[in-house]
Amino acid sequence: MHRAVARHGFRPSHVVDHVRDMTGLRFTAAMHAEVARALGVRPPKGQPDRTMRLSYAEYLTSYKGYLYTPAWVERLVKQFSAPGRFEELTGTSPIKIDDADSP
Repeated sequence: MHRAVARHGFRPSHVVDHVRDMTGLRFTAAMHAEVARALGVRPPKGQPDRTMRLSYAEYLTSYKGYLYTPAWVERLVKQFSAPGRFEELTGTSPIKIDDADSP
């Protein structure tokens, strides 16, 4: 059987790190989970975890978690570069990492 993608991917914490590095924005694991739900990559809250879009993520029952593809990281970076999209998807205004560290 041929798989459509996944199996080799990033843990959620690695996705968060890559997105932070590539955008320079404060991005958390909680934000990532919400964005994944909003974009249909994870099921809505309250529904069982499962693979929704194999091109972006796969739910592994043995791992009890998701592994995300490089295409998912690229999609997030692209989404967040569009004006207003970060706030629309995360519910918060974008904060540059340098600004977040300032008193």
